[in-house]
Amino acid sequence: MFKIGTNWEKSITFGQKEMEQDFTHETTDLGGFLHPYSGERGAIIRVLRGSANVTMALESKELRAGDEVFLLPRLPFCVLERSADFQAEMIRFHERIYREARHGLSPQLEMHLRQSNLHHHHRGDSHEENFQSFMSMAKTIATERDNEHVGLMQTAFLKIYLLYLFDKCQGKWTRRQAAPATLQYERFYKFMDLLDIHCRREHTVAFYASALAISPRYLSMIVHDVTAFSSAKDVIDQRRILEIKSLLTHTAQSQQQIASEMHCPDVSYLGRYFRRHTGLTPSQYRNQAMATASTAQ
Repeated sequence: MFKIGTNWEKSITFGQKEMEQDFTHETTDLGGFLHPYSGERGAIIRVLRGSANVTMALESKELRAGDEVFLLPRLPFCVLERSADFQAEMIRFHERIYREARHGLSPQLEMHLRQSNLHHHHRGDSHEENFQSFMSMAKTIATERDNEHVGLMQTAFLKIYLLYLFDKCQGKWTRRQAAPATLQYERFYKFMDLLDIHCRREHTVAFYASALAISPRYLSMIVHDVTAFSSAKDVIDQRRILEIKSLLTHTAQSQQQIASEMHCPDVSYLGRYFRRHTGLTPSQYRNQAMATASTAQ
């Protein structure tokens, strides 16, 4: 279920830098995500045509025409491969807008959005038509420049969309609650939420187990039971590696800055840690990413 395929290490394009605007609309082939991205912008994606294999957090999924994708800010996203005709429209929004929109909503919402971040639609069904309407509205809001209330419009749109999305999937949520392993999955997804927030600073199993009010051994048991990973430490390491890859490919930070950002003792430690998990030095990975980006252009 949560296996990372061999193609994860072969994702092949230098990522885009963080956009300056807080709320944007674009038509895209998702070429900016051929290396892991885990920045401060979330996204709503509508697949227009073609197909793609992607990873969201550490989970592999397939996108096809008509699909609706919601990406939480900080949740790692990477395109592993895509068809030649792949095209999507995408709304990107800053984490600040998401936090404002999310304020006052159900505390279960973020875990729900992590679990239910991909929805398959059939052409002509009511959900697809509603989704098209949401995307059209978002595109209109994204083009507003002189409207003094544009910030409120962005937040209001995202809040309405989140409420719609949450309510639309309540049936799935209710069925999931009846499953025997629900508590394990709930704790696992809370663990992943904590990782998205704290992975740059915290790298011990004890920290996350304490935050979840369980023992480190029990956390590793949960990870082993519901994923393809052998322990919680494996998940932490993979998440931190994704964060380093994102910083290498989506920012211009030096290795010294990245080491400081990731709370590594020094640059040498960062290099050894990264190479142990990827087979490349940070410089090799960044140069490879820049070279493939140049080729892709």
